[in-house]
Amino acid sequence: MFDPSERITVDIPEDFDLNEAFGDTPPPSYTFEKPNLLETLEPHRFHSYNSIPRPDAIISVDGNILSTAGNITTIAGQAKAGKSGVVAAILAGALAIPGDTPPDTLGITVKRNDEGKALIHIDSEQSRYDHHRSMMQAIKRTPRKTETDWFYSFNLQLFDVKDRRQKLLQLCEVLSEKHGGIYMIILDGGADFVNDTNELKESNDVVQEFTALAVNYNCPLINVLHFNPGISEKGRGHFGSQLERKSESVIAITKDQDSGISTIEGKRLRNSGNLPPIQFEYDTDLGYHVFIGIKKKVSKEETKEAGLSDLVFQLFPIGTETYTTAELQAQIMEVETVKERTALTRIKNLKDCGLIERDPALNKYTYTNKP
Repeated sequence: MFDPSERITVDIPEDFDLNEAFGDTPPPSYTFEKPNLLETLEPHRFHSYNSIPRPDAIISVDGNILSTAGNITTIAGQAKAGKSGVVAAILAGALAIPGDTPPDTLGITVKRNDEGKALIHIDSEQSRYDHHRSMMQAIKRTPRKTETDWFYSFNLQLFDVKDRRQKLLQLCEVLSEKHGGIYMIILDGGADFVNDTNELKESNDVVQEFTALAVNYNCPLINVLHFNPGISEKGRGHFGSQLERKSESVIAITKDQDSGISTIEGKRLRNSGNLPPIQFEYDTDLGYHVFIGIKKKVSKEETKEAGLSDLVFQLFPIGTETYTTAELQAQIMEVETVKERTALTRIKNLKDCGLIERDPALNKYTYTNKP
């Protein structure tokens, strides 16, 4: 069996001249040690007597942790769903300093950067104009008119992928040294750090780079990602899948096109319970998104009753219609495209909810006007 501490001696042939490599007095043999695997991995080994401090919660909602130091968080959604509004709200919370009036952070709690470490934001998607406007929206939320000296936001839209990745690594090194550490990294356009979101090795390598940055600088790394077009809540390609797997939290942003209201929901939360759905919308007067409130959780019973209320209005559009059981069954089968048994179940549900009643005199069902 291999002994990791054994020495290996390699004999040097007599006719081989090592003077050029080793000087005038070359050794008769060259000795080296094989690396000790257990010693190499010891810092990464679990021990019950070790005490690993819980990472600081940097971003949370109603006590539910979303982002901690040393982890990745993914914010994902379709185009124009409100992702930039969420980023601006997080930045506003991060830019707060002692004495500031608490900004509207869309119901998100952001730990203040009291130590003045570097806050890095990279926009690789938007034009210079749109990037500047987004940053001004973040500053508008605060009581100040300018950014702090430890906030760095760069537009790297025109950089190629390789250079973009290199600049990110260099920025982290330089700004960490300048400000005594990094508070948070936000990549608005994480997929722009790969050439092909479906290329397995490149995607894995880049996600590993992101993870290493979060761990090495002990800060959260927030990644903003688009969902696949036409596919709800699925990140783009292998890159999106790998990023979600490695993320501490995956936050989905959806938008109701009719009302214009966006909702923040937890998709995958490793260190948290259920995230209450947060709703927000764009305020044209203020020029940024504003918090509306927590979306009420609708029970199965409420959902069922809402569906039955819609059905009863279709069956009784005037309100004075009357149906025998057979007539009502046939009407429901036509309206909902269901079979006979399901139609009879609908009749029972409508009765149980008090939406319809049977008139003994007519031997027919009538609308009760109690939706």
